[in-house]
Amino acid sequence: MSLLNLFLPGLGAERMLKAILPLLFGFAVYSVLYRRSPHPIILIPLFYPLIFSTFFSAGLYGFYIGTALCICLLRFLLPHPADVSVGGVVMFSLILIATYYFHLFTFVLGMVFLLCSVTVDSVLDAKRATPVKSGVGGLVKIKRAGFRGVTCFFWDARWFWLASLPSLWLVVMQLQESSSLFKGLQVSISDKLINRV
Repeated sequence: MSLLNLFLPGLGAERMLKAILPLLFGFAVYSVLYRRSPHPIILIPLFYPLIFSTFFSAGLYGFYIGTALCICLLRFLLPHPADVSVGGVVMFSLILIATYYFHLFTFVLGMVFLLCSVTVDSVLDAKRATPVKSGVGGLVKIKRAGFRGVTCFFWDARWFWLASLPSLWLVVMQLQESSSLFKGLQVSISDKLINRV
């Protein structure tokens, strides 16, 4: 909004932002659906209750844009993790960092999307690795399924884990800074109390 304020007065910038944001949200939904559905344009109006939500009308634009970016993350997570390209991993990392800067809750939501998507893919791969009608024993099936599930979770999705490291590093740095500020506040309050006594 501050960028729009450079060109438009305050109320005009907010009106322009309210005109642009639904288009951004619709584009985010389209970017996920165009590979999955033969008619993605028809499905976008189903998301309009989410697009014109309370967060939009209340002016929580950072959360709103972060939600749209989280939906864009689904575009990279819906295919199998092993099928992602290098460009897709870089885009995933940049979108995750942008989501962190817009709103912390939407960043956490994006990380939950990543964890759930990779976990579901791991379970499905483990199930495919052990056919039901085979001559091997139950313990061998469990070992094979477990090995395939762990391999998919850690190795097949390794690029997603590496792509999430920069944004996780930003979160850790913010937590360290806030904890040091809290410790500094405690020290200054205790010094003031000692000086009063």
